[in-house]
Parts: sequence; structure tokens; C-alpha cells
Amino acid sequence: MATRGIVVMIDKDDDSFTLRIAHSSHSPNGTEHYIRHRPVAFDADRKRYDFGARVGGSSGSVGMYVFKLPEDVPINRIVDIGIERLTKQGLQAFAEAAAKPARDAGLEPLPFPVVGQPYTLSVTTTQNQTIRSEDLLGKVVLIDCWATWCSPCMAKMPKLKALYEKWHPDGFEVIGVNLDNSTELMQKIVDAKKLPWPQVKAPIDSKQLELWEQACGMTSLPRLLLLDRQGKLHADCSPHDLEQLVEQLMRGN
Repeated sequence: MATRGIVVMIDKDDDSFTLRIAHSSHSPNGTEHYIRHRPVAFDADRKRYDFGARVGGSSGSVGMYVFKLPEDVPINRIVDIGIERLTKQGLQAFAEAAAKPARDAGLEPLPFPVVGQPYTLSVTTTQNQTIRSEDLLGKVVLIDCWATWCSPCMAKMPKLKALYEKWHPDGFEVIGVNLDNSTELMQKIVDAKKLPWPQVKAPIDSKQLELWEQACGMTSLPRLLLLDRQGKLHADCSPHDLEQLVEQLMRGN
């Protein structure tokens, strides 16, 4: 599969089946941008089983993710494994299908990001404060999805803090969304780095987190969503472009 831009490593024993996938984020002919690869398994009766995502991330044009079959899947009945490539449209369809079950489970998924469209959210911070889209109108808002295990997430924190200190008096807000499996670990970093903006905690339970990520369209970290003063998603950007994009919006360019 390496000639198709994908490298797969499989670990199997009597109780578990784990796949590690490294892949390019572009199609082999370079014409289409794929933002997620997902393994699927089939038994002899052609019944389909979806792998659950565990950890992963991307840097530049390369992503690496670990997937594991749920514990209730009959491992020894698996006869075929395939890899699906989801375009943004495919990922959006999965996100829309997962949004209602996520909300019914009491979760607060972020909206699926579509640049140029209103970004309507309602989230509860770790300080039990509710933040709604209508409260943010008139401000430039950055939603910073991060985790302590994500090196690019942590590397961009000094730049983000400097941007916040520079532009916050003029209406620049940041909302952190943390994906660590420990609230205490998140808070330790927030305190150590003296991050002044509110934090939202993604679910810690692995099954709830998987549903939340699917409903959000969350495929990798860091994820930086920049909203304009009208509440529309201006950019789904990289740390490299962050400073320029924030300054453009704050200066009204």
C-alpha cells in the first residue's frame, strides 16, 4: 500500500486487533485532499466492523493514527481488512450522523467546520461557565483544540499567548478545547504556562470521546478554528499561519 501513500502495521493476538496507519493527506495523483483514513474489517459473512480511533495526529502532509477493534468483535472471525479514504464531504456526512447521538448522550460537540459559514456553538468551560456563539459576536475568536501529548500544540502556545496579550484589549478571544485523558494534567499545564483564556474539556471516556470527535469532524491536532466578528468560520488554519490570519482580522483586512 506504500505506493498509494499509506503504510499499515497490524498487531493481532487472541484478544485484540490493532492497526497503525501512516499516510499522506493527499491522493496519489495530487488532485484531492483527503483528511481521514479509516480501517474497516469484515468477517466471512461480509459483516462490517468499524475500528475505533485511539490516538494520532498529523504534521504537514503526513498523518499517523492508531486504531483498535472494539472488545466485543470476534477477532478470529475477521477475514478481510480495508482502508477507507474520506474526503471532507464524507467526513461531514459522518459528523452530521453522529451529532444527534452525541447530544443525546449529554456531550457538547463542536460544529463541523465549514469555512465561510456561521459557526454556532454552545460549550461549558471547566469553570462551569457557558459560552455561546451569540455572546461572541463582534469579536475575533480562536478555538484552540490541543493536548499535552501533541508537540505542535504545545510549541505554538507562546505565540498564541503573545497574540492574546496583544489583541485581547481590542476584542480577540481564545477558547481552549483540551483532548487529554486527564483534567488534572490539562490544568497543570494551564497553570504552569499561565494561559488566561477559558478551557473546555473534551470527554475523557474513550467511547464518548470517539463519538464527540466524529461529531466534530476532529481528525487531528493541533486544530485551530478562527472566527470573524460576524461569527463565521474564517479559517481552519495551521499554527504556521495563525499570527498572520489573526492580525488580518484584527486590523480589518
